[in-house]
Amino acid sequence: MQNDIANKLLIVLVVYQQNYFDTIAYKSLGYNIRKLDPSNAGRFGIFIYDNSPNKYNETSSIPGLTQTYYHNPENPGVSTAYNAGYYYAKNTEYNWLILADQDTEFSAAGLEEYLKSISVFPDVLIHSPILRIDNQIISPSKYKFRRGFPLKAVEPGKQNLGDIVPLNSGMCINLRVFERIAIYNEKIRLDFSDFDFIRRITPQVKYFVVMPVAFNHSLSSYSETYDSALNRFKYYCDGAYHSIITVTDFFLFGLVTFMRGIKLCYKFRRLKFLKVFYNSYVLKKKFNEI
Repeated sequence: MQNDIANKLLIVLVVYQQNYFDTIAYKSLGYNIRKLDPSNAGRFGIFIYDNSPNKYNETSSIPGLTQTYYHNPENPGVSTAYNAGYYYAKNTEYNWLILADQDTEFSAAGLEEYLKSISVFPDVLIHSPILRIDNQIISPSKYKFRRGFPLKAVEPGKQNLGDIVPLNSGMCINLRVFERIAIYNEKIRLDFSDFDFIRRITPQVKYFVVMPVAFNHSLSSYSETYDSALNRFKYYCDGAYHSIITVTDFFLFGLVTFMRGIKLCYKFRRLKFLKVFYNSYVLKKKFNEI
């Protein structure tokens, strides 16, 4: 593999309500760093963006991994965190960002795969692993009707961006994308942030690489309570609302959001999710502003 010293990668790890060194992402990254080829030492750094209300006093670091920690108790969301990582990388020596959710487990030698992929496809600006929950592929996914649909299988290699779409976690983005095209929309705090970002860059970024490696991922909704689900659904409605560009968007995002609300009503036997949908999406009447 070509060892291009110009390629330095900053991992942007976003955490919430958990000490960063207890997350599966941080632990698996530590294992990866220890397994790196010595020739790649110093190629990676980590920028930890902690959205938790309270700052954890305990700290830890991974030998061989340059680490920066930033705490923001206001919890502005993942888009703000990713942009903060970009600005940090821009002012340091990094030229790639790897976005990481705290619940993503990087597979053994996963970091090496980023370097290999960039070496094989040096002109492609986005590289992404396969993400799985159990045996189901969740990233990349087929994006249509303003939502993602799971793929039964995906072929590693160069793919058309837009036909299938990678999710945030694990996505490796060259800083030129942020500098020349778009940053993340900070009004979209969580859900839809990845789809919105990809949608805005696809006119200029035509391809991405699916790396031949799979990471395990978990979603908070898999073990949610009624209160956490209600709060998460507010984020969902808000993200859908701020993703609207056209009148068609208003109706399609509205349908996607309404159906999510119906499923949650059935799951928890409570109708309040529909009230949240009405107040957080319908009443904003975005279509009048288009």
